[in-house]
Amino acid sequence: MHEVRRAGPQDTPGITEMLARAFEGDPVSRYLFPDPVARPDALRRFFRVQLPWNYLRRGEGGGEGGQRGA
Repeated sequence: MHEVRRAGPQDTPGITEMLARAFEGDPVSRYLFPDPVARPDALRRFFRVQLPWNYLRRGEGGGEGGQRGA
């Protein structure tokens, strides 16, 4: 059985990377960041700012055991 815990600031790098990969092919991401070469870094920067400000400070996000998630 996995333990679910609240994500915290220490989880930001892993969650940021996961979200950037997950949204790389998303139509809105492709519209906002049209350059396919620059898009992964742009998404990482975007989520690095959005995650702590909009989710972690409100107590949203979590993961199981050693996994990171939002």
